[in-house]
Amino acid sequence: MISDSGELQSRENRLGDCEVCAATSAKYTCPKCEVKTCSLACVKIHKSELECDGVRNRVLFKRFNSLTGFDVQSDYRLLEETGRVVESAKKIHYDSNKNVDLYKCKKNASALIFGARRKEIGLKLLPPSFQKHKENTTRYLRKTNEFLWDVKWVFCQANMEIMERKISDLQLLSEAVSKYLAPGSEANSKTETALEPYHNKALYEIEILLPAQGIPGTKFFLMNPKETIATNLKYKNIIEHPTFYVILEERLVDYQIVHIRAKSKSLLECQEDEGSDSDADMPAI
Repeated sequence: MISDSGELQSRENRLGDCEVCAATSAKYTCPKCEVKTCSLACVKIHKSELECDGVRNRVLFKRFNSLTGFDVQSDYRLLEETGRVVESAKKIHYDSNKNVDLYKCKKNASALIFGARRKEIGLKLLPPSFQKHKENTTRYLRKTNEFLWDVKWVFCQANMEIMERKISDLQLLSEAVSKYLAPGSEANSKTETALEPYHNKALYEIEILLPAQGIPGTKFFLMNPKETIATNLKYKNIIEHPTFYVILEERLVDYQIVHIRAKSKSLLECQEDEGSDSDADMPAI
Protein backbone atom coordinates (compact mmCIF):
# COMPACT_ATOMS: atom_id res chain seq x y z
CA MET A 1 0.00 0.00 0.00
CA ILE A 2 1.12 3.57 -0.71
CA SER A 3 1.41 5.78 2.38
CA ASP A 4 -0.29 9.18 2.73
CA SER A 5 3.08 10.90 2.37
CA GLY A 6 3.71 8.88 -0.80
CA GLU A 7 0.38 9.95 -2.29
CA LEU A 8 1.10 13.61 -1.49
CA GLN A 9 4.55 13.34 -3.06
CA SER A 10 3.08 11.75 -6.19
CA ARG A 11 0.45 14.52 -6.47
CA GLU A 12 3.06 17.27 -6.06
CA ASN A 13 5.18 15.71 -8.79
CA ARG A 14 2.16 15.54 -11.06
CA LEU A 15 1.16 19.21 -10.54
CA GLY A 16 4.68 20.55 -10.97
CA ASP A 17 5.98 23.71 -9.36
CA CYS A 18 3.82 26.45 -7.84
CA GLU A 19 2.93 28.96 -10.56
CA VAL A 20 2.92 31.84 -8.07
CA CYS A 21 6.19 31.54 -6.15
CA ALA A 22 7.91 28.95 -8.41
CA ALA A 23 9.91 27.84 -5.35
CA THR A 24 7.89 24.87 -4.11
CA SER A 25 6.02 21.96 -5.59
CA ALA A 26 2.35 22.76 -6.17
CA LYS A 27 -0.26 21.09 -3.98
CA TYR A 28 -3.49 22.74 -5.15
CA THR A 29 -5.25 23.56 -8.42
CA CYS A 30 -7.70 26.45 -8.69
CA PRO A 31 -11.16 25.06 -9.71
CA LYS A 32 -11.76 28.05 -11.97
CA CYS A 33 -8.54 29.11 -13.66
CA GLU A 34 -6.52 25.92 -12.89
CA VAL A 35 -3.52 27.86 -11.56
CA LYS A 36 -1.25 25.58 -9.49
CA THR A 37 -0.33 26.81 -6.00
CA CYS A 38 1.55 25.47 -3.02
CA SER A 39 0.07 27.29 -0.04
CA LEU A 40 -2.73 29.51 1.24
CA ALA A 41 -0.54 32.57 0.79
CA CYS A 42 0.01 31.77 -2.88
CA VAL A 43 -3.71 31.04 -3.32
CA LYS A 44 -4.56 34.52 -2.01
CA ILE A 45 -1.94 36.13 -4.26
CA HIS A 46 -3.29 34.41 -7.37
CA LYS A 47 -6.86 35.41 -6.55
CA SER A 48 -5.82 39.03 -6.05
CA GLU A 49 -3.67 39.35 -9.16
CA LEU A 50 -5.96 37.42 -11.51
CA GLU A 51 -9.20 38.66 -9.89
CA CYS A 52 -10.24 35.04 -9.57
CA ASP A 53 -12.98 34.02 -7.13
CA GLY A 54 -11.93 30.37 -7.18
CA VAL A 55 -15.45 29.16 -8.10
CA ARG A 56 -15.44 26.50 -10.79
CA ASN A 57 -17.22 27.40 -14.02
CA ARG A 58 -19.82 24.66 -14.23
CA VAL A 59 -20.75 25.43 -17.85
CA LEU A 60 -17.25 25.65 -19.23
CA PHE A 61 -16.96 23.78 -22.51
CA LYS A 62 -14.99 20.56 -22.46
CA ARG A 63 -14.31 18.20 -25.29
CA PHE A 64 -15.91 14.79 -25.04
CA ASN A 65 -12.62 12.91 -24.91
CA SER A 66 -11.48 15.03 -21.98
CA LEU A 67 -14.55 14.48 -19.80
CA THR A 68 -14.05 12.64 -16.53
CA GLY A 69 -16.54 10.88 -14.26
CA PHE A 70 -16.47 13.91 -12.00
CA ASP A 71 -17.42 16.20 -14.92
CA VAL A 72 -20.40 14.00 -15.87
CA GLN A 73 -21.61 13.87 -12.28
CA SER A 74 -21.22 17.64 -11.96
CA ASP A 75 -23.23 18.24 -15.14
CA TYR A 76 -25.99 15.92 -13.90
CA ARG A 77 -26.23 17.82 -10.61
CA LEU A 78 -26.32 21.12 -12.50
CA LEU A 79 -29.27 19.90 -14.58
CA GLU A 80 -31.09 18.80 -11.43
CA GLU A 81 -30.54 22.20 -9.78
CA THR A 82 -31.70 23.98 -12.94
CA GLY A 83 -34.88 21.89 -12.99
CA ARG A 84 -35.61 22.75 -9.36
CA VAL A 85 -35.09 26.47 -10.00
CA VAL A 86 -37.43 26.38 -13.03
CA GLU A 87 -40.17 24.57 -11.09
CA SER A 88 -39.78 26.99 -8.19
CA ALA A 89 -40.08 29.97 -10.56
CA LYS A 90 -43.25 28.47 -12.10
CA LYS A 91 -44.79 28.02 -8.65
CA ILE A 92 -43.96 31.59 -7.65
CA HIS A 93 -45.46 32.89 -10.92
CA TYR A 94 -48.59 30.76 -10.43
CA ASP A 95 -49.03 31.87 -6.81
CA SER A 96 -48.53 35.50 -7.87
CA ASN A 97 -51.24 35.25 -10.54
CA LYS A 98 -53.48 33.42 -8.11
CA ASN A 99 -53.10 36.21 -5.56
CA VAL A 100 -53.86 38.85 -8.20
CA ASP A 101 -56.98 36.96 -9.32
CA LEU A 102 -58.07 36.50 -5.71
CA TYR A 103 -57.58 40.23 -5.05
CA LYS A 104 -59.66 41.14 -8.11
CA CYS A 105 -62.32 38.61 -7.07
CA LYS A 106 -62.56 40.04 -3.54
CA LYS A 107 -62.60 43.62 -4.83
CA ASN A 108 -65.44 42.89 -7.25
CA ALA A 109 -67.34 40.92 -4.60
CA SER A 110 -67.12 43.87 -2.21
CA ALA A 111 -68.45 46.20 -4.91
CA LEU A 112 -71.38 43.87 -5.63
CA ILE A 113 -72.32 43.57 -1.95
CA PHE A 114 -72.08 47.35 -1.53
CA GLY A 115 -74.27 47.96 -4.58
CA ALA A 116 -76.82 45.36 -3.49
CA ARG A 117 -77.19 46.94 -0.06
CA ARG A 118 -77.50 50.35 -1.67
CA LYS A 119 -80.35 49.05 -3.82
CA GLU A 120 -81.87 46.95 -1.02
CA ILE A 121 -81.28 43.64 -2.75
CA GLY A 122 -80.41 40.52 -0.76
CA LEU A 123 -77.43 39.40 -2.84
CA LYS A 124 -75.58 36.26 -1.77
CA LEU A 125 -72.24 35.35 -3.37
CA LEU A 126 -70.97 31.79 -3.35
CA PRO A 127 -67.37 30.88 -2.35
CA PRO A 128 -64.76 31.64 -5.06
CA SER A 129 -64.24 27.92 -5.75
CA PHE A 130 -67.86 27.44 -6.91
CA GLN A 131 -68.32 27.27 -10.68
CA LYS A 132 -71.36 29.55 -10.62
CA HIS A 133 -69.29 32.24 -8.89
CA LYS A 134 -66.39 31.84 -11.33
CA GLU A 135 -68.71 32.26 -14.33
CA ASN A 136 -70.53 35.29 -12.91
CA THR A 137 -69.45 38.46 -14.77
CA THR A 138 -71.90 40.81 -13.03
CA ARG A 139 -70.49 44.28 -12.32
CA TYR A 140 -71.65 47.22 -10.22
CA LEU A 141 -71.00 50.77 -11.43
CA ARG A 142 -70.76 52.95 -8.35
CA LYS A 143 -70.85 56.27 -10.23
CA THR A 144 -74.17 55.57 -11.90
CA ASN A 145 -75.52 53.27 -9.15
CA GLU A 146 -76.14 50.67 -11.84
CA PHE A 147 -75.77 46.89 -12.01
CA LEU A 148 -74.75 45.17 -15.22
CA TRP A 149 -76.28 41.82 -14.39
CA ASP A 150 -75.74 38.36 -15.73
CA VAL A 151 -79.33 37.21 -16.26
CA LYS A 152 -80.47 33.66 -16.83
CA TRP A 153 -83.74 33.40 -18.75
CA VAL A 154 -85.62 30.15 -18.26
CA PHE A 155 -88.28 29.64 -20.93
CA CYS A 156 -90.30 26.88 -19.35
CA GLN A 157 -92.61 26.14 -22.30
CA ALA A 158 -89.58 25.93 -24.60
CA ASN A 159 -87.54 23.86 -22.13
CA MET A 160 -84.64 26.25 -22.72
CA GLU A 161 -82.25 28.36 -20.67
CA ILE A 162 -80.41 31.40 -22.06
CA MET A 163 -77.63 33.24 -20.21
CA GLU A 164 -77.36 36.91 -21.11
CA ARG A 165 -74.51 39.15 -19.96
CA LYS A 166 -74.31 42.80 -18.95
CA ILE A 167 -77.98 43.70 -18.74
CA SER A 168 -78.45 47.09 -17.10
CA ASP A 169 -80.82 47.04 -14.14
CA LEU A 170 -82.05 50.49 -15.21
CA GLN A 171 -83.70 48.83 -18.20
CA LEU A 172 -87.38 47.95 -18.13
CA LEU A 173 -87.94 44.24 -17.66
CA SER A 174 -90.29 44.27 -20.65
CA GLU A 175 -87.53 45.66 -22.88
CA ALA A 176 -85.09 43.00 -21.70
CA VAL A 177 -87.42 40.10 -22.50
CA SER A 178 -89.19 41.45 -25.60
CA LYS A 179 -86.44 40.45 -28.03
CA TYR A 180 -87.16 36.79 -27.29
CA LEU A 181 -90.83 37.24 -28.20
CA ALA A 182 -90.15 38.45 -31.74
CA PRO A 183 -89.63 35.86 -34.52
CA GLY A 184 -86.28 36.18 -36.27
CA SER A 185 -84.55 37.80 -33.31
CA GLU A 186 -82.35 34.74 -32.69
CA ALA A 187 -79.50 34.01 -35.08
CA ASN A 188 -79.39 30.42 -33.85
CA SER A 189 -82.04 28.45 -35.76
CA LYS A 190 -82.25 25.82 -33.00
CA THR A 191 -83.00 28.50 -30.39
CA GLU A 192 -85.41 30.21 -32.77
CA THR A 193 -87.39 27.00 -33.25
CA ALA A 194 -87.47 26.21 -29.53
CA LEU A 195 -88.86 29.67 -28.67
CA GLU A 196 -91.82 29.38 -31.08
CA PRO A 197 -94.38 29.05 -28.21
CA TYR A 198 -93.41 32.59 -27.16
CA HIS A 199 -93.32 34.22 -30.58
CA ASN A 200 -95.72 37.11 -31.19
CA LYS A 201 -96.96 36.98 -27.61
CA ALA A 202 -97.99 40.27 -26.03
CA LEU A 203 -96.66 41.17 -22.60
CA TYR A 204 -100.03 40.43 -20.97
CA GLU A 205 -99.87 36.90 -22.44
CA ILE A 206 -96.68 35.99 -20.53
CA GLU A 207 -95.60 36.11 -16.90
CA ILE A 208 -92.10 36.60 -15.53
CA LEU A 209 -91.23 34.95 -12.23
CA LEU A 210 -88.24 35.14 -9.88
CA PRO A 211 -87.44 32.21 -7.52
CA ALA A 212 -88.14 33.15 -3.90
CA GLN A 213 -84.74 32.33 -2.40
CA GLY A 214 -84.62 31.54 1.31
CA ILE A 215 -88.26 30.47 1.47
CA PRO A 216 -89.11 26.77 2.02
CA GLY A 217 -90.52 25.00 -0.99
CA THR A 218 -90.51 26.02 -4.62
CA LYS A 219 -92.09 29.44 -4.65
CA PHE A 220 -91.81 32.49 -6.90
CA PHE A 221 -92.26 36.24 -6.97
CA LEU A 222 -94.38 37.69 -9.76
CA MET A 223 -92.46 40.38 -11.64
CA ASN A 224 -93.86 43.58 -13.12
CA PRO A 225 -92.59 43.93 -16.73
CA LYS A 226 -93.45 47.65 -16.78
CA GLU A 227 -90.90 48.37 -14.05
CA THR A 228 -87.11 48.32 -14.20
CA ILE A 229 -85.08 45.26 -13.32
CA ALA A 230 -83.75 47.17 -10.27
CA THR A 231 -87.29 47.80 -8.98
CA ASN A 232 -88.29 44.19 -9.55
CA LEU A 233 -85.28 42.94 -7.59
CA LYS A 234 -85.81 45.27 -4.64
CA TYR A 235 -86.32 43.39 -1.35
CA LYS A 236 -85.63 40.06 -3.09
CA ASN A 237 -82.94 37.52 -2.24
CA ILE A 238 -80.84 36.31 -5.18
CA ILE A 239 -77.77 34.07 -5.45
CA GLU A 240 -74.99 35.44 -7.67
CA HIS A 241 -77.37 36.82 -10.34
CA PRO A 242 -81.10 36.91 -11.20
CA THR A 243 -82.83 33.97 -12.83
CA PHE A 244 -86.11 34.92 -14.49
CA TYR A 245 -88.68 32.27 -15.42
CA VAL A 246 -90.70 33.25 -18.49
CA ILE A 247 -93.99 31.37 -18.74
CA LEU A 248 -97.20 31.62 -20.71
CA GLU A 249 -99.93 33.38 -18.75
CA GLU A 250 -102.26 30.35 -18.68
CA ARG A 251 -99.55 28.30 -16.93
CA LEU A 252 -99.31 30.66 -13.95
CA VAL A 253 -101.66 28.37 -11.96
CA ASP A 254 -98.89 25.75 -11.92
CA TYR A 255 -96.62 27.99 -9.80
CA GLN A 256 -96.92 28.96 -6.16
CA ILE A 257 -96.63 32.74 -5.87
CA VAL A 258 -95.59 34.68 -2.77
CA HIS A 259 -95.72 38.42 -2.08
CA ILE A 260 -93.49 40.63 0.01
CA ARG A 261 -95.30 41.50 3.23
CA ALA A 262 -92.82 43.65 5.14
CA LYS A 263 -89.20 44.67 5.11
CA SER A 264 -87.19 43.07 7.92
CA LYS A 265 -83.60 42.59 9.13
CA SER A 266 -83.36 39.55 6.87
CA LEU A 267 -84.33 41.91 4.00
CA LEU A 268 -87.82 40.56 3.49
CA GLU A 269 -90.69 38.55 4.86
CA CYS A 270 -93.14 36.80 2.59
CA GLN A 271 -96.62 35.40 2.58
CA GLU A 272 -98.12 32.88 0.21
CA ASP A 273 -100.48 34.14 -2.46
CA GLU A 274 -104.14 33.77 -1.55
CA GLY A 275 -105.42 35.13 -4.84
CA SER A 276 -105.02 38.78 -3.87
CA ASP A 277 -102.77 41.22 -5.71
CA SER A 278 -103.74 44.26 -3.69
CA ASP A 279 -101.27 46.92 -2.59
CA ALA A 280 -101.69 45.75 0.99
CA ASP A 281 -99.43 42.83 0.14
CA MET A 282 -96.61 45.08 -1.02
CA PRO A 283 -93.99 46.72 1.23
CA ALA A 284 -94.12 50.37 2.14
CA ILE A 285 -91.16 52.11 0.50
